[in-house]
Amino acid sequence: QGSFQDVCICSLLTRIMWSFVVASLLLPCLASDISYEPRLWNDDKLLRYSHNCYMYALNDIDTLNVGECKKKVKAGETLSKCKKFFHCPGYSAQERKPAPWKMKRNKRSEYSCGRVVDLIRSDNSEVLKFVNREGNPLQQDDQCEASSYMAAVVIEPKYAYHFYRRDHKCRSPQNLDKACWSHKPGMRNVTRFDSKKKEIADLEVASRQYRSADGRRGTYTTICAYFCVPDNSVVMTQSSSFTPHTISM
Repeated sequence: QGSFQDVCICSLLTRIMWSFVVASLLLPCLASDISYEPRLWNDDKLLRYSHNCYMYALNDIDTLNVGECKKKVKAGETLSKCKKFFHCPGYSAQERKPAPWKMKRNKRSEYSCGRVVDLIRSDNSEVLKFVNREGNPLQQDDQCEASSYMAAVVIEPKYAYHFYRRDHKCRSPQNLDKACWSHKPGMRNVTRFDSKKKEIADLEVASRQYRSADGRRGTYTTICAYFCVPDNSVVMTQSSSFTPHTISM
């Protein structure tokens, strides 16, 4: 028969164990293979400069983009020129249209939530999910199905868009029971922090200010949509750039 002290210790350990179980059940949308791996995206400069937020949100790494970037650098061009191979919403859908269709560039002046979401849907109409089981638009607190994760698109109307993905357990003490977001701001490093260097536990209140490559400062004022993205092991998402590749595998 155990002592009173042994019983207390056992009871304490049981409560601790169950607190971890409950916390894990409360974590939203982490039943996915996706993970926060900044070094995968940041360490290789050719990859970092040729991949953007849309590709990161879809977890699409394009080896041809890396090859095109390497080709430009060898030709004496700067790494910043590699952004011409960024994948953008709608271009993959355009590529699949039969001739004599010609590719058309997205226009900043047309960037509204409706327009950008339509472009995202067109690339992966049968793959991405924008509504929950009740048929309502997904919200941040909704759950994605197993083997999928949540992403989000935000805009500065008539100027720019940006993407985030939820891919890791929060690390700050006040957020340990939550799942956090990460993103890739253009050619810059993948990060788990917002523009005020704070962990992104709640995208609704995160600082979404940005500075573009030309130095312009702005704010992504509007969260347009949350959507669920399948893991690459389930189905590969489609995305593409306006500029065609000149190399092949």
